[in-house]
Amino acid sequence: MKNKVLILSLLLCCFFLSASSATLKDRWKIQLDGTIVWSVSKGDAHSDHVEMSGKYISVVLRYGVDKNGSFVLNKSLNFPMLRTVPNNTHATLDRRLSWNPLNLLEANGAALTEEQVNSLSMKGMLNVKSIAKFGRNEFGVSRTMFPSIDKPAFIETFDITNLSDNDVTLEVPQYRSAIETDSKRGVDNHVYCIVSTLNKSGVFHLKKGEVLHLSALNVGYKKG
Repeated sequence: MKNKVLILSLLLCCFFLSASSATLKDRWKIQLDGTIVWSVSKGDAHSDHVEMSGKYISVVLRYGVDKNGSFVLNKSLNFPMLRTVPNNTHATLDRRLSWNPLNLLEANGAALTEEQVNSLSMKGMLNVKSIAKFGRNEFGVSRTMFPSIDKPAFIETFDITNLSDNDVTLEVPQYRSAIETDSKRGVDNHVYCIVSTLNKSGVFHLKKGEVLHLSALNVGYKKG
């Protein structure tokens, strides 16, 4: 009887593992160049995470597509050179952010109302292609996320293409958010800064098919 129960349990485990593997295989496809791609179908809500590292930063991206088809992202930034107390193996400055730069933009006076993800791909960097609607205006958005190789910075680049038949005025505000840590938490009473900013601001007139290139930065450093 015990042997039968054991065999049945093993068969059930194999079934669930097989079903899980099939689901993963169906979602992500390996391309000839080694890129893995998830072509998002309607209603395919899913979330995952991946860790990326440079010399002075590590980041865990918790990303996915919600039931409405919108891209969701939450990023945990870790700066190993910014030591905290007690100064042990785990004593590094870290923050978890959910800042979405697209929410800052306006097109012809309208904010972001909807985003539908078409695909996600990964080969060292995470790339997301989607259609974003600002009121009646439609844009193609390609965003790429990666840590700097040799700077304490996490970078998001955006290529925003006007898909509307008419000219669209895209407004990008000046943006800079800064956090300063408690000196009591830093080794030798150091104060650390985490700054989120956009690389450009202003009013941009885009004709059909024209592209605005925009970058968002998350940087950590010692004050002074």
